[in-house]
Amino acid sequence: MVTSKIKSIQGNGTWESKHGLMYANIVEMEDGTILKANSKSQQPPYKVGDEVEYHVQGENSYGKWGKVKLPDEQKPQGKSYGGFSPEKDAKITRQSCIKAAAEWCAGQVDTERYDTPLQVIAVAQMFANWCETGDIVDQPEAKYETPNQEPHPVDEDNLTF
Repeated sequence: MVTSKIKSIQGNGTWESKHGLMYANIVEMEDGTILKANSKSQQPPYKVGDEVEYHVQGENSYGKWGKVKLPDEQKPQGKSYGGFSPEKDAKITRQSCIKAAAEWCAGQVDTERYDTPLQVIAVAQMFANWCETGDIVDQPEAKYETPNQEPHPVDEDNLTF
């Protein structure tokens, strides 16, 4: 691949490919190369003045065609749907563990032992610890006592409010 800065970009119509609608652009480089390059969006991922890598794939009487792309370090930083992120992985682990803990607690015979969110969270923490370290620890007790709840007031129609 050759590297150059983009001098100009001019739209050159659209066409239907097996991957969907493609937008053709005539891209002129500062090194004098002019080629037709396609993009999946009307606005290509590069702009005038960007340093890009390009590869001429062919040439005919209409001109050259090929690929134009930003070097990996210049790609726009948008949403990432892949890659490694410790924070993202920890959130996913916690979400999975709280779901598994809620399901596990709901299936226990001793439902009073697992009837508050804090008790479910204690079980989720045990699951998360195992996911992160592989260590099996005794089932933790909830860190807080379950408050004694007053019965809800009831009106004359026997409805709580």
